[in-house]
Amino acid sequence: MKNDDKKRVAEIDKIFKGREVLLPDEFYEKYYNDKSIPKYIVLESLKLLADELDADLSRLVPEDDFSKNLRYLFEFDSMADVAIIEAMESIFSIKISDNEAENIKTINDLVLFVSNRVNCT
Repeated sequence: MKNDDKKRVAEIDKIFKGREVLLPDEFYEKYYNDKSIPKYIVLESLKLLADELDADLSRLVPEDDFSKNLRYLFEFDSMADVAIIEAMESIFSIKISDNEAENIKTINDLVLFVSNRVNCT
């Protein structure tokens, strides 16, 4: 493991310190099972974020904020936010305007937005 990789892993561990590790299914069960959110939306969103950010996100919570505690993950790829929006549009066959994207601040915002958009189409 390169020095930069070690530093990144340590920073990610600091962001998620003290949190329980949840598999994607467990994350869904704990946070979204009782909210009428389709499971595939949550699971695909988590997978996409982990892939695009190239990070272990097994300790996420819905309140994690892209502009605050998760901002560090975007510092490695300045185009990650654009790639995430484009991938979300492709996977879920939806459109997300720049204004809408700017208003998606948390994991929960993302899941709710996609769920509402998918259910409207």
